[in-house]
Amino acid sequence: MAAARDIIQEIRAKSSLTEELENEINKIQAGNVGIPPVEMDIDIPVKDGYGAWDKTYTNPFPINITVHATGSIKSPPNGTWRIRILANSDVVFDKSGITPNQEFQASVTVKGWSSKHVHVDAWWTEKANTTLKAHIKAKF
Repeated sequence: MAAARDIIQEIRAKSSLTEELENEINKIQAGNVGIPPVEMDIDIPVKDGYGAWDKTYTNPFPINITVHATGSIKSPPNGTWRIRILANSDVVFDKSGITPNQEFQASVTVKGWSSKHVHVDAWWTEKANTTLKAHIKAKF
C-alpha cells in the first residue's frame, strides 16, 4: 500500500497533478460530478436523400471520457432514415428504418488528451432535398 502511495505521489510531482485535481478526475471517471446532460440540435442538409455532418471533439483531461448520446429525428415528419455514426472512421452506430421521434443511442469514448472526429451519414427513403433536424442529449 505504501508503494502505491509513493507511485501516486511521484506521478503527481511529475505531472503537476494536485490531489484536489486528482479527486475531481476520479469523480469524472465515476460519473459523480453532477455534470448535467448536454442537449443540442443538429441540422444536416440533405440533397437527393443523403446528408452528412462532421464535428471534432477534444478531451482536455488525462482520462478517457465516454459520451452516451441519445438522439431522435425531429423533422422531416415523413420517411425513414439510415443513420451511420463513425468515430475516427470506426462505426459506432449503423441502423436503418429510423422514424421521426424514434430514439437511437450511441456511445463514443475519447481518450485522455486527444480528439475524436465524429462523422454522421444520413440516408433518407425519400430521394429529395430537405434538412434533417435531430435532437441529441449527451450524458458523460
